[in-house]
Amino acid sequence: MKLVVTETVSNMVEVEKLETILQITDFDAGLRQMLEAEQSNTTTATDDIVLTDADKVIQIIDPGGASRNVTLPAESVNNHGYLIYNIGDTAVETLIIKDDAGGAVGTVYPGGAGWFTSNGAIWKSAGLGTTDVATKRLFHWRISGKDDLVTTGDGKDCFTVPEDMNGYNLVALEISVNTVSTSGLPKFQVQPSCSHSYPLGL
Repeated sequence: MKLVVTETVSNMVEVEKLETILQITDFDAGLRQMLEAEQSNTTTATDDIVLTDADKVIQIIDPGGASRNVTLPAESVNNHGYLIYNIGDTAVETLIIKDDAGGAVGTVYPGGAGWFTSNGAIWKSAGLGTTDVATKRLFHWRISGKDDLVTTGDGKDCFTVPEDMNGYNLVALEISVNTVSTSGLPKFQVQPSCSHSYPLGL
């Protein structure tokens, strides 16, 4: 409603009242319902997946026993973000997220989730289960004392894999010594098992 003063006479004010009809529209569904259940889609993949701007924000994907590529839409002002869950149950069931040109944007590992957003020109990973730090385990342990001489032989040390790491793959290994070797570059070997351990029955 708007009041417009048309004339003033001796403290008398004559006004014209203008009626205005306000039309209120609902929020865009993609904004209002972005993370609601109805904006989710669950898929068991039998091949690589190509997403479009019409696809729902939340993508819950079972890779179906193999690694799958998930291609995001072409970059545009119509892009919305994607929250991608990987519900695979084996280590080989990774989701490789790519842009429409085939460039890698991120990786979502089994049991993880990743959030991917676009500014209209490029897709970026916003983290969660898409980086090595978030999805892989890093362990440090000392094989021998820091002042001990490195000698040859088997079974120098053992590492017991905890139960919550069942199914993980060893993807990288770094070994260092405190003092530079005087006999050339030391060589190390990692064996899959050197002992057995069993949980205690309590």
